[in-house]
Amino acid sequence: MIRRVAVFGSQSEVDTPDAFAAAFEVGRLLGDQGIAMLYRGTEVGPIATAADRTRAAGGEAIDFPSEEAFRAEVAARADAILGLPGGFPTLEDGFAVWGWSTDSTREQPLGLLDMGGYYSNLLRQASDGAVDRFVRESQRGLLVMSNDTEDLLRRLADYRSPERRRREAPGDD
Repeated sequence: MIRRVAVFGSQSEVDTPDAFAAAFEVGRLLGDQGIAMLYRGTEVGPIATAADRTRAAGGEAIDFPSEEAFRAEVAARADAILGLPGGFPTLEDGFAVWGWSTDSTREQPLGLLDMGGYYSNLLRQASDGAVDRFVRESQRGLLVMSNDTEDLLRRLADYRSPERRRREAPGDD
């Protein structure tokens, strides 16, 4: 179950119509499902659109006054992390978010909304060496990607790590 999602999105006033449409849909679904949106943003751009839409749909959108406060909240309380198209300008930025949590037992999946192929294009451009440098082996199973907002939120809510699935699997005895 997801109660709080840290959302990363562009803060640019000038962005693509697809980025604003994705932000609108994410905000609507978060508000409709009663999932709080955690973000660090401004009053413009797709991230602001997502926050406004979350509130309009009856949900809670919490903007943090500082990067330090935001990082602490994401590390301590976010159930998942969601990147809107353009939310992470590089894969390194997205992968760095995983390093915020100091509790290695927490499973915070990173959901990438791949509208327009934004993240799949970034992944294709990344070298294996760059990915290896920024992503621990244990984190690779935390990546969830979809080009459909409802599907992405459902997969984040249902997420269980490969290790957890193995532990929960019935034995062969």
